[in-house]
Amino acid sequence: MTEQTQIRLMTAEEFAALPDDGKVYDLVDGVLVEVSRPKPIHGKLQRRLGARLGDFVDERELGEVVTDAGFILSRNPDKVRSPDVAYVSKERAPAPNLDEYFTVAPDIAVELVSANDTTDEVLGKIEEYFAVGTRLVWVVYPERRKVYAYSSPNSVTIVPAEGTLSGGDVLPEFSLSLAELFKGLDA
Repeated sequence: MTEQTQIRLMTAEEFAALPDDGKVYDLVDGVLVEVSRPKPIHGKLQRRLGARLGDFVDERELGEVVTDAGFILSRNPDKVRSPDVAYVSKERAPAPNLDEYFTVAPDIAVELVSANDTTDEVLGKIEEYFAVGTRLVWVVYPERRKVYAYSSPNSVTIVPAEGTLSGGDVLPEFSLSLAELFKGLDA
């Protein structure tokens, strides 16, 4: 007879109540998964993109732009992901409780790819976001100075370093020059 060890799965509420131990985690199918801390280039790009997108959304009162905020993507088992930058329209979340994880999918999810992120991990997140109703995913590759703009898991536009990132059907008037986004980041 073999012994089976049963892992107790964590809920999003238990995840939210964890004390800060200085580490960064996602909750993936009820299991706590440690993720590595990003490098300064990641933080700089996150700030720039979040500020530019946030200013655009705030000026037009379109919703909320957040960085590193938790989104409950599924229940039983629970999955909580934190896009590097996310936009949630006021139609999707008219009065979000900003003291709790979002219970709706972001309209736009942004992932900044670090050197230790695998292709499978990145593609998995893209699929997860679209499975719950995200409408646009931007995957930023800092080393390549490119952004992959996904309008579905199978439809991607590659924006080169000299190109302009568009809000597509989600934020039609939004645009950001990648030269502006990546300015001053060359070693």
